[in-house]
Parts: sequence; C-alpha cells; structure tokens
Amino acid sequence: MNSCCHVLKLRWLTSNNDKHLPVFKIETLDFLRMNYHIKELYLHNNLLTDITGALKHLTSLQILMLQNNWLHKMEKVVSEFKKLRWLHTLNLFNNPLTQEQDYRLYVIYHVPSVQLLDRQLITPKERDTAFGNYCQDQFRVRQSLAFGQRKPRLTVQQITSKRNYKKYPGILKQENK
Repeated sequence: MNSCCHVLKLRWLTSNNDKHLPVFKIETLDFLRMNYHIKELYLHNNLLTDITGALKHLTSLQILMLQNNWLHKMEKVVSEFKKLRWLHTLNLFNNPLTQEQDYRLYVIYHVPSVQLLDRQLITPKERDTAFGNYCQDQFRVRQSLAFGQRKPRLTVQQITSKRNYKKYPGILKQENK
C-alpha cells in the first residue's frame, strides 16, 4: 500500500456501514508514512486510540476528520497537529479527549491555523479567550496593539529603583537636576 500511494492528495478511510460488507476499522496509521502530499484525510468512525508520529510529516494537510474514534490525552493528540500549518478544518467530535476541560480553547491556541473545529467556526472572541488562557504575555501585547495603546515609558528613576541601584546614588541625583 505504501509504495503506490505516495502522491495521494485525498485519503478516505472511514469504516463502512454497509450491512452486506464486512466492517473494517482502522486501529493504526502506519500506512501513512509515505503519503506526504495528502491534503484531505478522512479517518472518522474507526478505532484509533493513538496517532503519535503518524501525521507530523503531512505538512500539506488542510482537512482532517477524526471524529468517532477513541482518542485520549488531549495534549499528546494536539501536539501532532502543531506542524500542520495549512490545517483549517479539524473534527475530533465524539472522542474522549473532547470531554477534557478547556478542550476547544486548548486546540484553538495550539493549532492557530484551524478555522473550523468540530463543525463550528472559531470566533474572534474564542481566539482571544484562548490567547488569554494560555499565553498571558502575548495576549497583553496583542490587546495593546489592537487598541493602539503604548506601554508606558519608564523614567531612569523608576528603572533604577526597580533594580535597586542604591550603590550608585549619584545617578539618581544627576537625573533629577
């Protein structure tokens, strides 16, 4: 399977629900190792429990459907998506990891390219909340830039008092003149 499929752009590997055919459910993603150009990957309705290392090389991936699997450990799963810069649609609905606290905000922050998560558009308010929850410093900078605010300028006296420059009192006296 690997040698003939290395230029695939779309891969649809969902379990079939036809009553007359045997049901095949995928449990591992080893077969994806040689498929570098996949843009859309449909792996919903399978028995996937772990995707570690299986997706990182799929840098062209734009759509990933993983709903109705058995994915746990949100941090581990989401770390697989961090290098997928073009990923704009991600569906993890009905996996155990979606029940973890702040699941949606965690994904929004760690996979910023995603626009549609679990069949719902990501709103600017959700992005701001995710930034606020997971990166306080960047959030403050973003807020100050968004509203045209500048960071207040500190005087030498304020800086030196913060650094405790009591050894050099002459610096403070010169500045005050």
